[in-house]
Amino acid sequence: MLVGMETLLLAGLVCYSLVSSRKLRDLRQQVKDMSEPDNGVQADWHDGEKETGGLVVAETGIPNHAPQGSEDKDEAMFREMHQKIVDGKLFLDPDFSRDKLVRLTLSNKNKVGQLLRVYAHNNFNGYVNELRVEYALKLLRRNPGITMKALCMDSGFNSQRTFYRFFQQKYGMTPLAYKDNYLAGLLRDRLPGGAAKETK
Repeated sequence: MLVGMETLLLAGLVCYSLVSSRKLRDLRQQVKDMSEPDNGVQADWHDGEKETGGLVVAETGIPNHAPQGSEDKDEAMFREMHQKIVDGKLFLDPDFSRDKLVRLTLSNKNKVGQLLRVYAHNNFNGYVNELRVEYALKLLRRNPGITMKALCMDSGFNSQRTFYRFFQQKYGMTPLAYKDNYLAGLLRDRLPGGAAKETK
């Protein structure tokens, strides 16, 4: 009986390993697809300021909250950190953490926290989630048929609840409401006379 249970447990571990490796392969492919320049999202990532009034400024690629004036050492450090996060799309990694950011900047937690407070007017989670919802908006506009679950996952969120909360906080409506309004606008623009036909 003990041998049978060991065999069953081993079979379960093998199945789990196969499923996990398949999921990992799929995630790698998604990351690869997202990092290819011809997928349309990378090409205009930095136009977020024009489209959404968001965190990223088109010309410089740095948050629009940064203080004006001469660029001091801290501001240069923040610009470099921000550029690495955006260019590498590090925010799309659901496991991207403050510790990973600290290693990236070769700094310490306190310094990273200070840079985010001063130049992004946010804490780490708020900063990363703002980048994620801006990216989600771009994905939604490029692919209006995307499911909310896929949109959430492709934008780097682990939780749909967190995704909805941050999206609504930034854009004043849920992603689903935005999608419905966006699709209605597309339909209205494509119909003659500019008004959507009502179906009976």
